[in-house]
Amino acid sequence: MLHLNIGTSVTTAGGGGVVGGGGGGGGAVCSAVTCPAGYSKLNNQQISPNCYLFSGKNDKRSWHSADAVCTSTSGAHLLVPDSLAEIEALRKKFGSGDNDVDVWTGANDLKSSGNFMFKVNNKKFDFNALPFGIENEVGMRGSISCVEVELNSDGIWGWDADDCDDQENYICELPVKCNGG
Repeated sequence: MLHLNIGTSVTTAGGGGVVGGGGGGGGAVCSAVTCPAGYSKLNNQQISPNCYLFSGKNDKRSWHSADAVCTSTSGAHLLVPDSLAEIEALRKKFGSGDNDVDVWTGANDLKSSGNFMFKVNNKKFDFNALPFGIENEVGMRGSISCVEVELNSDGIWGWDADDCDDQENYICELPVKCNGG
């Protein structure tokens, strides 16, 4: 497994901003929005107003199966983490604070080996552009095609690329459109 420490944002390949889940961040609070059954908001909506569904510690699936669960809710997708604050808030919210927890994200290189993109928006996920690490092996080890975030045994979050058929936890994200946003 390749582990890269997560910083505070994910930079797109062109350096033109943060890859986001759409509708998150920016300090908008959408308190009137009700999440679908099974989904809930973060306790601090300043971090993200979106709705999230955690698989639970005992529901582990392949990337494709997890993606199918998420997209079965209209507008939802596998997690597109915007910041370390969002990941920490999700860990606190869902009690997934045990170390060595892996959670699928929506990033993969299924269309072109070594070229990681988020499925929901086709934005390039460039590990080399990130402020928290370098990458030389992701996408170069055969069947490794899907990206997860992992809380390692030292309590440090990091990116990890694994075989899409591995069984992992997952978080679905449902972007919320706020008034004026």
